Amino acid sequence: MSLNNIKTNLQNKRGFTIVELLIVIVVIGILAAITIVAYNGVTARANTAASETAAGNFAKKAEVYQADGGQNRYPITAAELTSAASTTTYALTGVTPTYSTTELTNSSPNSTIRVLKCSAAVLTPTNNQAAVVAGNITGLRIYSFDYAANAESSPLNIGDTTNCPTS
Repeated sequence: MSLNNIKTNLQNKRGFTIVELLIVIVVIGILAAITIVAYNGVTARANTAASETAAGNFAKKAEVYQADGGQNRYPITAAELTSAASTTTYALTGVTPTYSTTELTNSSPNSTIRVLKCSAAVLTPTNNQAAVVAGNITGLRIYSFDYAANAESSPLNIGDTTNCPTS
């Protein structure tokens, strides 16, 4: 093989053109964007499911507290469930209940839920969460967060939720 043959062979072999490389890069970018969007949707649904599960667990433990807690009422503070001895049937772990009128946000961990105390009638002179105490609590309204809709989910109601003050 002569030097001229080698030179001719090298000239006949071509690499990819810039246009071909740009098309490949664009296709990879489109596939990456589709993957990221799909991943975010899956993550949002998973966080929503975890939040709804936390609300359901809290509701079950609150019902058990009402039946077995010896008080014959729903818990008026989170500590009544979260600080309960592990030997009690209503001990709550893995959930962060907040008795608050402030709505949950998408920055809330998916184990955080919001709880409103309820009474059977409008309380006088002030109808607010502070007025719902051990003597008049009749139910709870429990909110989880829907990460896909970026808003609080519809509440899970237990007991009589006729009057749930929002202030």
